[in-house]
Amino acid sequence: MANALSELTAMLLSDDPLDTLLVRVGHLAAHDLPWVQSCGITATVDGRCTTLVATDPLAHDIDQVQYDARTGPCLEALDTGIVITIRDCRTETRFADFPR
Repeated sequence: MANALSELTAMLLSDDPLDTLLVRVGHLAAHDLPWVQSCGITATVDGRCTTLVATDPLAHDIDQVQYDARTGPCLEALDTGIVITIRDCRTETRFADFPR
């Protein structure tokens, strides 16, 4: 984890363009943090939610399910600025059909 934080610090201090930085942050999260399996970065562009970074097809698919349903943890986090954690999709009751 200390290595990941050092890498993140170096990234944030770099002169990389934003899109390059976001890809690097996404891959750092998905590959260097033991509790992360997949990473997507969602933002609002021209009034629509879009996936800026998806480290794998799963991340992209999870985002698309939320966009289609207009609800989900990524959309709520984007809207509120609060980190949303789902520990187990089998018991999750928020976000309509998203956990399924």
